[in-house]
Amino acid sequence: MGGVLVDLDPTWAGKTLSELGITDIKQKHDALRKNGFYRKLDTGEVGADWLRQQLRDLSNREVTNEELDTAWNAMITGFPPERFQLLRDLRRNYHLFLLSNTNEIHTGFVLSEVRKRFGYEFSSLFGKVYFSNEMGRAKPDVETFQFVLTDSGLVGSESLFIDDLPDNCEGAKAAGIHTHHLVRGTQITDLFENGLLKPDILLL
Repeated sequence: MGGVLVDLDPTWAGKTLSELGITDIKQKHDALRKNGFYRKLDTGEVGADWLRQQLRDLSNREVTNEELDTAWNAMITGFPPERFQLLRDLRRNYHLFLLSNTNEIHTGFVLSEVRKRFGYEFSSLFGKVYFSNEMGRAKPDVETFQFVLTDSGLVGSESLFIDDLPDNCEGAKAAGIHTHHLVRGTQITDLFENGLLKPDILLL
């Protein structure tokens, strides 16, 4: 979802969190990552209230849940309509599924924005949506991809996984799925033409 369908810029979250009195963002971010904070969030081991409290504890002033959610969602910076139209076009020729490492606050924001901007439900673009925090599993674990294949009745050798992070692509490859790493400066619309995958697109 992030980095493929919606634009991400984590620096914006840093800016908005600093406005809430959370200083030394990078240092605290590195410490939280080292302590497994983001992994717990991605797998749903902890939820939105826990996240808000962690952020609130880092702030030097009183902050509301709404302020914290707004700051956390600030890293989601764009919903390019051509990408969402592409998915609607691709559904004529392919079975589409979404697998995203995410959390309760981000998914709520994305679902609301898609409904508001485009007038349809985000889930209507896919056969099924797999959010990591709801599954209790996350990329790049091979078991996560194997679960999706089994649950959706997909065959890895007949499937393509597109992601902006190489580690996630490696996990999918280990599960027998074709992959394409969407490198910086490219977007998913570059891979398709007339609702079909371009024949010269590199699959790994």
